[in-house]
Amino acid sequence: MRNLAKFLALFGMIGALTFAQDRGTIRGTISDPSGAAVPDAAVVVKNVDTGLTLTVNTSADGGYSVPYVPVGN
Repeated sequence: MRNLAKFLALFGMIGALTFAQDRGTIRGTISDPSGAAVPDAAVVVKNVDTGLTLTVNTSADGGYSVPYVPVGN
């Protein structure tokens, strides 16, 4: 019975952490008007409230991923 109580307590703590997420990832693809991929393009993500700026470059296929973006505007 003690092991069950410990398991439920641990499960509850892990569950609470998943609801407290405050970061996300922005993904996309940059293409020109003809639909061709734009490699090595700078992608800038800026929080207009805090001024935080994150910059990444697109890959050879025009794709990009900006991980760990804090929640905001």
